[in-house]
Amino acid sequence: MRNLLLILALGATSLMAASTKNEITVSGTCFLLNGKPFPYTGISFYNAIYNPTFNKSSEERRTWLQKFQKYGINVLRIFSQWDQNTPWIDVCPDCTLYQRDGTLREKNVARLKEILTDADALGMVVELEVFQHQSWRQGTLGATDEERAKSVERALPLLTRELLPFRTLTF
Repeated sequence: MRNLLLILALGATSLMAASTKNEITVSGTCFLLNGKPFPYTGISFYNAIYNPTFNKSSEERRTWLQKFQKYGINVLRIFSQWDQNTPWIDVCPDCTLYQRDGTLREKNVARLKEILTDADALGMVVELEVFQHQSWRQGTLGATDEERAKSVERALPLLTRELLPFRTLTF
C-alpha cells in the first residue's frame, strides 16, 4: 500500500510538471531555462492580471507577449494585488489574487493561469509579486500589520499549491 501511494504521488507530480513546456531553475548564481543559461530580462507589467486589453483573448495576450520578446523581454513581472487606493488604471477592490481572510479569488487565479500558459508557450517567465507594499500600507489586507501578515500567510500556501504545475513562475 505504501508503495502504491508513493507511485501515485510521483505520477501526479510528473503530470503536473509535464503540463508546462519549459522550466526555470537556478544553478549557483545563474538562471537556467530548460537547463540552458537564461538572461533574466524583465519588464514590470503590474496590472497584467487585471488589464482588460491584455486579457481580451489568449491570441491578444500572446501578441503582446511577442511584442515584449521583440525588444528582448523574456520575464513579465506582475503583482498579485492591484487593489490599492491610487488613481492608476484598472485598480479595484477585487483586483487581488486573495481576499482579506487569505482565501483565493478563483476568477483572478484562473486569469493568472491563462497568462502563465501563454507565457510558457512562448518561452517566457513570469515573476509574481505576492503583495504590493502600497496595498499593505493602505490596509487593504487588514487594519494592522498582524492582520495583513496573517492574510498573506494563509494565501501563500494556497497560491503555491495552485500554481505548482507552472514551472516558469517565480515568486
